[in-house]
Amino acid sequence: MNIDAIKKKLDGLQGNKTSKKEKTDYTKIFWKPKEAGEYKIRFVPNAKNADSPFEEVLVHYGVNKFPMYALSNWGEEDPIHNFAKEIWNNGDEEEKKLAKTLFPKTRVMAPIVVRGEEEKGVRWMEMGIGMYKDLLAIATDEDYMDYEDITNGRDFKVNAVPDTLPNGRSFISLSLIPRPKSTPLSEDAKLAEKWLNDQPDYLSVQRKYSSDEMKEILKKYITPENEITEEEGAGMNGPSEPKEKETKSNKFDSMFEDEDAPF
Repeated sequence: MNIDAIKKKLDGLQGNKTSKKEKTDYTKIFWKPKEAGEYKIRFVPNAKNADSPFEEVLVHYGVNKFPMYALSNWGEEDPIHNFAKEIWNNGDEEEKKLAKTLFPKTRVMAPIVVRGEEEKGVRWMEMGIGMYKDLLAIATDEDYMDYEDITNGRDFKVNAVPDTLPNGRSFISLSLIPRPKSTPLSEDAKLAEKWLNDQPDYLSVQRKYSSDEMKEILKKYITPENEITEEEGAGMNGPSEPKEKETKSNKFDSMFEDEDAPF
């Protein structure tokens, strides 16, 4: 037996065990201004959908510590969304309020090239519904039309200004203005072809929670710290035995126990 060779193998195994997973550089996949200022971008035809550069995604906010992409983005049933629909359709007013917090919010992704940073290639810009509607309206305006056209499309000026939410949190607010002059996507035909075909997959870097993980997160979110209450008053022998309340968590459990539930 070669003890030295075995030691080397052991050292290698221990190194693999403690090695850290390589971090994803999200700046290579997504773009958003880090500071106030003026930027110029160009929307690029979507490699996966020739009809539109835009892709709608559904994201859960506030249910977990971090935003969670709904499983429907991968074509799967999403238990949080299904539960929200169930209590919205069949619950009382309090439960309808809860449903509003559980429904995923629509975000929109679009592939872009940032002028002055062309060497970084195509990245995805995330936007809300308001900006999305504005861009769709511009696309139907005969003065602008197909602004993603690779030959006669238009760049957009992006104005990034500091803003503050009602809770005091600061952020960068964006507004987009189409440039009046049409220009090609790139003067370099090979570079333009690369941008049309080499686009990062933003879903692949999102954490995809399993259905069971999402159910557990949902249950923790909707379960009060104390679901047990004592009967009002006390008899001769002291307080009565605790009685379980009928709660949203009970309804949640009963839905998951049902084999015909939509999960």
